[in-house]
Amino acid sequence: MLTFVIPTYKESPFLEEVILSLKSQTIDCEILMSTSTPNDFIKNLAKQYDIELFINPNPKYNVIDDMNFALSCAKTKYCTLAHQDDLYEKDYAEKMLNEAEKYPDNLISFSFYSEKNNDRIITDSKLIKVKKFILELVFRNNTAIKSKFLKKFLLLFGSTIPCPAVMFNLHNLKNFKFSEEYMIIYDWDAWYYLAKQVGSFVFVKESLMLHRLHNESTTIVGINDNQRILEDKKMFSKIWIFPFDKIFSHIYRLSYIDNIELSN
Repeated sequence: MLTFVIPTYKESPFLEEVILSLKSQTIDCEILMSTSTPNDFIKNLAKQYDIELFINPNPKYNVIDDMNFALSCAKTKYCTLAHQDDLYEKDYAEKMLNEAEKYPDNLISFSFYSEKNNDRIITDSKLIKVKKFILELVFRNNTAIKSKFLKKFLLLFGSTIPCPAVMFNLHNLKNFKFSEEYMIIYDWDAWYYLAKQVGSFVFVKESLMLHRLHNESTTIVGINDNQRILEDKKMFSKIWIFPFDKIFSHIYRLSYIDNIELSN
């Protein structure tokens, strides 16, 4: 019912760890790997752990194409794109499926998350606290919301939905694809698009995955080279009118400070 697809790129030193975390799930799930950059490192790990590897036949060599190709590899009802640097709690699949199946109209389901910096687990950074506050404000005592207003409200001040924690309902999403308009905040843009569609967002309030902070992650690289800031400004302009787009963009930028400091 659930397929984990790991979009792999070059030679991540953390890839084996995410594989082991998926192999340790409390229920049986299909695990696949996809790549646009095939190499012996990726092929050997796929062979070692008996994981089918899909090689993109027409790669564009960008993260959006990689994610869309990974989604296309899954044939089950549900799919989670397991980022190659992150880790999943052993009961992620079981708890996510248990909640999602209560709401037949679910589009995406997601859990909360913690961050991992070397051996340190971070649960209380400023960014995490803000996201948790907004999520609890919107969901209150509910597990699912279907109101378009509430779904959009989740995303008015930044993306509160952690991309690696999202489980897609491919049956309800039909031919969903990430837009190539953004290369860093493609997930925020995708959730905002889905918020305007008919269907529920399901939130499991436990932290069921760990997002790894390190200098070579797409997020940190995007912040350091200002691409993230430019895309944030564009997204806020899509959501808010002037001057609120400028104000919230500036405030959101300040929230990066924790992650930059922690990744160094």
